[in-house]
This record gives sequence, structure tokens and C-alpha cells, in this order.
Amino acid sequence: MTTVIARVATTHIIEQGPIRVRFTKEALESAAKSFKSGSIPINIEHDPYCLPVGKVIEGWVEPFGTEYVLMASIHIEDQYRSLRHEASGTELVCFDFNNAPLPFVRRHNDVQEGQAVLNFDLANFATIHEANAFKQDLAEIDRTIIAEDITRHALIPEPLVQFVISNLDLALALGLTVWVGKRVENFLRYTIDETSKKVADSISDDLSKKLIKILSAYKNRQAQDPRPILLKIVILGETDLILLNRISSIDEFENINLSNLTKAMKMYGDLLQSAQEATFVQTEDNEWHLQYLVTHSGAVIGTQECYDTTVARYQDLSNSTSASDEEEQ
Repeated sequence: MTTVIARVATTHIIEQGPIRVRFTKEALESAAKSFKSGSIPINIEHDPYCLPVGKVIEGWVEPFGTEYVLMASIHIEDQYRSLRHEASGTELVCFDFNNAPLPFVRRHNDVQEGQAVLNFDLANFATIHEANAFKQDLAEIDRTIIAEDITRHALIPEPLVQFVISNLDLALALGLTVWVGKRVENFLRYTIDETSKKVADSISDDLSKKLIKILSAYKNRQAQDPRPILLKIVILGETDLILLNRISSIDEFENINLSNLTKAMKMYGDLLQSAQEATFVQTEDNEWHLQYLVTHSGAVIGTQECYDTTVARYQDLSNSTSASDEEEQ
């Protein structure tokens, strides 16, 4: 394992797309304190398709000229265990983080039951006016959706639509929640209870229809960008379920097929029992494949394919950074 000390934020003004961001010293100090409640996952360029390879486990604020910076101690896990998942035959890798065992922080704790939150990055819009127009579009689609912009400190953040939903009926059907202090007795009630199936399908159909409208509005308002839109759906529960898809064309958007999703979840049911967060990826044939999960104990388990994708992404980033440095010299 490698430990890296890095600057992760500053009170300097940062320009990204149409926005200028400046964190206060108090905001940096608050972020530093938050690291004590759990570790922050490190993904390559904020790419949710890549499994976390490190953890921010400690933070502090120090002067930097006339400004202040948030420093962080980052543990990068460079050793992993290989294992084979018997039920699916999938080759897996596991980062145990034995020297940094603090569990990951729970994200989206501020989302209440029954709420739906739509996150987008202002950096993906040409102007603030277009971003505000997109917010208005969302209000016309569904006034109950809470629109919140986020900031990703990446070189060129890809277009993002993140939809976070807290719905007890859906979470119960998918076996994502606890009941009377223990996990629901029948994991994936969707597969065995017709009422749960009908309720979950209705929620899924309604969500899919909204997403088509949201993605269309986003496409009309975003800055010109040839890259697909990253759609990230987060279904909250005792285990948070993250569903990923990159949308090249709105016309090709597939409804969320819960039958296919629960088929994949059932295959990895033994792993999901210990998961704090599990990420599945939708394929072109509308199937769902496990990408990786993080456990309640702070470990990361991903498929070999996901690990290889993460390594390739890191190498591409390193090569592009090296090329840029050579051009500047």
C-alpha cells in the first residue's frame, strides 16, 4: 500500500466551464472534519465505472501563500486478492485495505424517504443561463424533483445526469433495506411476491419515462460535447444500489428492466449481503452486470474486467498528463 499526501482543495478561485468556484477556509475545515467519520473513495477521474483504488482517511487545512489548502492523506491499495465467485463463475479482485480499514462514508444521507434528487455538473453547460434553464425544464417535468448541482474536479468531466431516489417500496422489493433490525428475510421479494413485483415495476416504469424527458432536456441544454451522457441512478437502502449507463442517443435509451436487474442481483446475492454500495452496469442488450461493490467493513470487491478497465483508465490518464507536461517544457 502507498500513502500519498496531496492538496485536494484550495481557497483559490477555480474556473471550470462557466463557473468560478471558491471555497472558504471554513468549508475546507468542515471537509477535513468529515474525513473522521469515514474514508472517501478515490476513483480515477471520478469515473464510477472504475473501482475505488484508494481512500482519503485524514485531512487538514494549512496556509498556502495568501490562501489556504485542504491537505489529505490518501492510501492507495496496490495489492489485491484474486478469487473466483462460485455462483457466477466470475473472476474477482478484492482490495482489503488492511492498513486503512475505516469504512467508506455513506453518501446521500441527506436524502429523505420519498425524495428524488437530480444532480448535474455546471461544468457541462456553456453558460449559467443554460444550467438555470435546465433546472426550469426539470420543474416542468416534475416539481417534486430536487435539482442540485455538483462540482467534480476532473480535467474534462464527462456529461453527467445523476438521479438519486429514496423509495422504501422499491428498496424492499430489491432487498436493499433492513426490517425489524435484520435484513429482509426473503432477499429480492421482487422475484417471489407478485404484489412487490407490480409495485416495483410501476415505480420503474414511471422513473424510466421521467428519465427520457430529463435526458432530452439535458441534451438540449448542455454544452456541445460528442461524448455520451453518463446516467447514474442511485437507489438508496441499507445497501445503496448504483446503476450505470452511458447514453449516446436518447432514442436508444432502454427502460430499467427490473427482471434482468434482479437476475444479476440474485446471482451475486451472497456478496450483496455484506455490501454498503453495489454498482451494476447496463449493457447494450439490456442486461445488467456487476461492476464492483464496497463492503460495510471498508473493502472493495470488483470483477477482473472492472479492475482491468480501471488500470487502463489510469494508464491513459498518466500518458495524457505526461504528454501535456512535455509540451509545456
